[in-house]
Amino acid sequence: MGIDSTLEALKAAVQLMPGALFIHADLDSLRLQREKADVVLCLGVLMYFENLAQRLERLLEALKPGGILLLHEQIPRKSWGRILNAVFGTSPTTYPASHGIQARDLKECLGKHGSVIRMHFAGSPLRWLFMKWFDETSFQPVRPFAAWIDSLWCATVGRAFPSTGASEVQVVFRKYGGSTVTTLA
Repeated sequence: MGIDSTLEALKAAVQLMPGALFIHADLDSLRLQREKADVVLCLGVLMYFENLAQRLERLLEALKPGGILLLHEQIPRKSWGRILNAVFGTSPTTYPASHGIQARDLKECLGKHGSVIRMHFAGSPLRWLFMKWFDETSFQPVRPFAAWIDSLWCATVGRAFPSTGASEVQVVFRKYGGSTVTTLA
């Protein structure tokens, strides 16, 4: 089942996954059943809300005990563009405006309900360049190397100079309860 507030995204999803169930809704209007989902996949949703904890609670309520949350969100990074937007009053380039989420707030919220199995930072300035260069070329088999370079950048240069650091976080989370079988490598 897929849920999105954008009809264009749902139309594309129907083409990619015929036979799946898609619902046009937003997170606030959903009436999710408690503890029914084995897996919840949340891609770029929470970053649009100012109250992370409230929205995240709604997603976690839908998970069964022992269920998995896969999360991919934008995180704010210190940038000259953000400073210039604040000084000159220009509007953000994304619509609707993205607030981003703070990784430490995310980890704190999730820690109340289960355990973060993996948290990965990505989205360095090199990512776009490498992906563009490796896609649709004879270098396609080397693409995993680009992901490794992206991770290395975010963990080193990105921490030393936050304006060039990671722009997204990816999380694998398991809700408390249920059976504990394996951990992901």
